[in-house]
Amino acid sequence: MVSQGSWLPSLSLTRICIRSKRRPVVIITTPDRHGDFFGLAVTSVPTPEYAVPITSDDLSRGELPKASWVRYDKVFTLSESSIVKRYGQLKPEAWDKAFQGFCQYIACQD
Repeated sequence: MVSQGSWLPSLSLTRICIRSKRRPVVIITTPDRHGDFFGLAVTSVPTPEYAVPITSDDLSRGELPKASWVRYDKVFTLSESSIVKRYGQLKPEAWDKAFQGFCQYIACQD
């Protein structure tokens, strides 16, 4: 079972399968009763706006193949059944940066 952010207060960095393409995401909610959750896109393309940079140093578990960015402007609703691999877990500091950026982007906090 997947838990919020891979076990709050950190985020799970997971590879999912969307329309037969595998894409990494960060899980930001606990799955609902149907197994659905929200995830933020992760990319290795340098993304200066609406994104937080992460490296393997930002993970408390696992490692990234290359420097990446958590895009808080690209949110997905996904199913637990779409998860094909778990990369790791973000440290609380990295989680805070990504989640604060997301909240500011959708105006859930000042």
